[in-house]
Amino acid sequence: MSDLKFVDQMKHETFDAHELSKDSGFAQNIMGGLWSPVAFVEWQRALYPVYVMLEDILMKNRKDPVLNMFDHRKLDRRDKIFSDLSFYGVDPVVDPSRLPAVTAYIEAVYQAGSSPQRIMAYHYTRYMGDMIGGQVISRCLSEKYDMSPESLTCYDFSAIGDIFHYRKTYKNLLNNVSWTEDERRAFIEEVKVAYTVNANLFEELYVLLSEMHKEDR
Repeated sequence: MSDLKFVDQMKHETFDAHELSKDSGFAQNIMGGLWSPVAFVEWQRALYPVYVMLEDILMKNRKDPVLNMFDHRKLDRRDKIFSDLSFYGVDPVVDPSRLPAVTAYIEAVYQAGSSPQRIMAYHYTRYMGDMIGGQVISRCLSEKYDMSPESLTCYDFSAIGDIFHYRKTYKNLLNNVSWTEDERRAFIEEVKVAYTVNANLFEELYVLLSEMHKEDR
């Protein structure tokens, strides 16, 4: 590792992988107001089983000393996503997303479950992403598509208190976690995988939503 703090080093090494999702056509279209709430519904329908897998693994490994420092049920998103989808009359269990990228994403999380460092990569990319970017996304969807707070509870992290303080504490913990160099490397490499499977999901969502909105014209 370099002289950078661990989190800064991780962000530097995973920057390109992160940008794949951030600059995707799906992200640009949904944030640009070019689609409809259907785009959000398909997005959350796709993410629901990912969170189910992640949160099941976290629960099973809650006694791990490192995971125990970061994880608690106030972060859980599965019930919130289910509630948001129910608002639009969608049951993600009865009628799940059938995108191949969803299966690949779930498998990546499942495989990472054998290692605390690797599963932490999904803890970080999912929860921190929803917490930080989610506030911007929530405001944007409300403004662009007139979506109500009741349909966007997946971005509600009020249960954890002050988000700025939580993020700062999370970063400090991650910088000082007692992992070996190999364990830190495993975390960084899995963060790259996490960003990649998310980018692949965005690609498939872009194709799906483009076709759906083409048919609506």
